[in-house]
Amino acid sequence: MGDSPAARTVIGACVHRAATRHYWPDGLDWTTWAAETTAMTLAYSAPSK
Repeated sequence: MGDSPAARTVIGACVHRAATRHYWPDGLDWTTWAAETTAMTLAYSAPSK
């Protein structure tokens, strides 16, 4: 991913979620949110078939 728009989006989302420190309406704890974000990022960056 490197300096791709996807990488910047994921990093921005992580920083935003960590910095705001309030209740999120999705009800996910940090570990669950990170796992779901990782899965989405890997799916996005996988080569298409």
